[in-house]
Amino acid sequence: MRKIPRWLEAVLVVTVTIGLWELIVWAFHVKPFIVPAPSLVVKRIIAQPGLFLGNSWYTMQEIAVGFAAAVVVGVLLGVLLESWPWLARTVYPLLVSTQTIPKVALAPLFIIWFGFDMTPKIMITFLIAFFPVIVDTAGGLASVDPELLRLARVMQGNAWRTFWKVRLPSALPQMFAGFKVASTLAVVGAVVGEFVGADRGLGWLLIQANGQADTSLAFAAVLLMAIVGTLLFELVVLAERLIIPWHTTAQSERTA
Repeated sequence: MRKIPRWLEAVLVVTVTIGLWELIVWAFHVKPFIVPAPSLVVKRIIAQPGLFLGNSWYTMQEIAVGFAAAVVVGVLLGVLLESWPWLARTVYPLLVSTQTIPKVALAPLFIIWFGFDMTPKIMITFLIAFFPVIVDTAGGLASVDPELLRLARVMQGNAWRTFWKVRLPSALPQMFAGFKVASTLAVVGAVVGEFVGADRGLGWLLIQANGQADTSLAFAAVLLMAIVGTLLFELVVLAERLIIPWHTTAQSERTA
């Protein structure tokens, strides 16, 4: 008996969930202003494609730039922190303290300093998303098998070659775990920034819906946020499969 592909399992779960949602709304005569049916939400999106596409694209740009910056800066800092313990002892507590500050509290300051354009939203996205990348990069580099490092020294490998040939490939699985977490947090960061001050984006659209008590608009914005976040997550998964196929293949065999 052939195993059902994972993507098909996901489609089936989503389809059943949406079907149950539609059935419950219809069976219990739930008012649309309380919980709209999925069909009503989809109709709302189709009725105003320009509104939803334009705001989705704006939010996607914030997420993409903020996430990319989080990956680049997070990987570089993770490498530096693991390479120089004295730097980790001095900088790591500062990084942890920045994560204890609610980003909603920083968002108004960024709006004051950088205006209402895309810049403060990107910065908030970056601040929320970069910490898992740092932690998993440093942790992955620190957890390399000591036997591999000894073998590299025996083979006359210098520090740079050992990093590229041994340390980095061994750390990539854990690094991608951090990238996956960061991809979901990036969506949260962009929306938080738009909540505080914006004139476009899915977060701004949700604020407008709440102000007008427009439930179908609110659900449409939330649905699009979920789609954008899922797409980014799946892109990271695809990159993982392409860059470290040996790891993802082993995972598939274990779960088969």
